[in-house]
Amino acid sequence: MAGFLIGFFSVILIILSIFIVLLVLMQRSSSAGGLGAAMGGGAVESAFGPGSANILTRWTIYASIGFFVLAACLYLAILFRERPTVPQGPLLPEFEAPAQEAAPAAEGSASTETAE
Repeated sequence: MAGFLIGFFSVILIILSIFIVLLVLMQRSSSAGGLGAAMGGGAVESAFGPGSANILTRWTIYASIGFFVLAACLYLAILFRERPTVPQGPLLPEFEAPAQEAAPAAEGSASTETAE
């Protein structure tokens, strides 16, 4: 079920990103030229009236907020689904210490000299 919801909301995220791109391209550019005018930014104003710039700006803001919230939720859902399970028992492996070998005594030390 979680995989279905992640896939569904991923499709919604793609549709929302395409909608944001279209909203940005429909807006009038700040200067007379630019990409907004080249892609028909003035056509929206003639079709929807002179107050459409404020509506497009508001929709762009809401769609952008929705995009970031949905992307963050999808990220957390994927992290939650892919998290590793906690193993039962000790968390660290147990190793045995190597056996201690007797170190050879240095020549000339007091322990190796015999009493004369």
